[in-house]
Amino acid sequence: TISMIFVIVQVTKTRSAFIALILLQFIVLFFSSIHFYKIRNFNLFKTSYSLVPVLLPLIFVLVTDSYLSNKFDSEVTLTSRISSINTEDASTNSRLRYYKDAFETILEKPIFGIGTGNWEIYSVKKEANFMDGYIVPYHVHNDYLEIAAESGIIASMLYFFMIFYIVFILLRKILQKIRLSKNFLLEASIFMAITMYLIDAVFNFPTARVIQQMNLLFLIALTVTLFYSDIKEIKINYNKIIITFLLLLIPFSAYSTLRVYKSSTEQQKLLAFFNFSRMEAVADEIESYEMNYPNLTVTALPLKGVKGVYYFKNGEYKKAIELLDESRKYNPFIYLSETFKGMSYLYLNELDSARYYTEIAAKKIPGNLLHMAHYFDVLSELKDSATIKSEFEKIPNKSNKHNEVYLVAMANTLDPSNRTYADLDKYNINIQSAYSDISKKGIYQIKVGYEDMMRAASFHKLGEYYFEENDFESALENFIESS
Repeated sequence: TISMIFVIVQVTKTRSAFIALILLQFIVLFFSSIHFYKIRNFNLFKTSYSLVPVLLPLIFVLVTDSYLSNKFDSEVTLTSRISSINTEDASTNSRLRYYKDAFETILEKPIFGIGTGNWEIYSVKKEANFMDGYIVPYHVHNDYLEIAAESGIIASMLYFFMIFYIVFILLRKILQKIRLSKNFLLEASIFMAITMYLIDAVFNFPTARVIQQMNLLFLIALTVTLFYSDIKEIKINYNKIIITFLLLLIPFSAYSTLRVYKSSTEQQKLLAFFNFSRMEAVADEIESYEMNYPNLTVTALPLKGVKGVYYFKNGEYKKAIELLDESRKYNPFIYLSETFKGMSYLYLNELDSARYYTEIAAKKIPGNLLHMAHYFDVLSELKDSATIKSEFEKIPNKSNKHNEVYLVAMANTLDPSNRTYADLDKYNINIQSAYSDISKKGIYQIKVGYEDMMRAASFHKLGEYYFEENDFESALENFIESS
């Protein structure tokens, strides 16, 4: 119990379970008071003693929370997690959408579901209009709904029946001991820990957290061991052939685990390359990386697709297209394959194919900034400013980054005589934002044209040089020329 409480409060910092823990403490305190009153031995010390298994780890966590956060250089403390409950409106809205998506999925495939572990793939299809990158909704944030969506309603009921049956046994034992005026501290402690898990499963995804699953299985095993007589005995005839068969499966399980572990270590470098373009991280090793088992990264990107992106950035466009084609079947909803295939065709000067594939990616996940940028790059090459403008207006939840991409695309497409067509004022582009350099470049290019903009930049650079050299007359001449 102490282990589970410490994990929930300090390791996972799960807000729902922490609040449940506080509420359950009051419940246990209430029943403890009744117990000591019935045996005519009520005093504050003995009543409080019933909370020792819960209070000790809780006090320890509260005392060491700041120290551990500083020690491991983490900005997330228990206090910050609890205080964020009332401020995370976006998080609440996202979860409500996930619940709705899960309900729809359960209705679509109520018996067999979409396949265990497939929510992170299938959810992209549901959330396409709300994604602005490749961060996918990995979990529903409700294990009851997620297991039902992935494995079907029957599988979900069977899984949670085991846990609720254990809770039922504990609750029955607690009530029996209350009637007999016996101490029920052990049962209450285990009951609290498992109930915290079940409450956490309403708002989070403890099935995906291995350490929480280990604690849960330990508590279930402990309950079965302690209260074996309360559980209906099931006689099992142990068949030696079945046992031998199960033992023979162990090497295959170990082999599978080792391959997944190897892939996980390689994915650290692959994702560093994908997210931060660190080519050197994978340059000498990528050919030997595991791409088939598993075939997806932990972030739901096809491994062959990420490898294809590496070849694309390395200028090997035909090799990139081949790998991107192979990768599509592993996650058909993310459209990584289409957008980078389109860009590969652009650099191969096959503009029709480039437009076809980048358009698919941009329209299927309209908020994805990269998809939009690639599509607009192709349209700029085709000088199709009308489509750039119309497609930009359709994008939901636009940010400064989207405005910037639009601005650059229009700058590369229009000449100064058509600058009003870009509607710069309409999109409220802030050139003092974090993206000001590119924004300024786009605005100046639209207003004066690329050649004049570069001439002005050259004169300005010269002006800065002469100013640093204290040649103020030459500096002034160049600054005037640049303006």
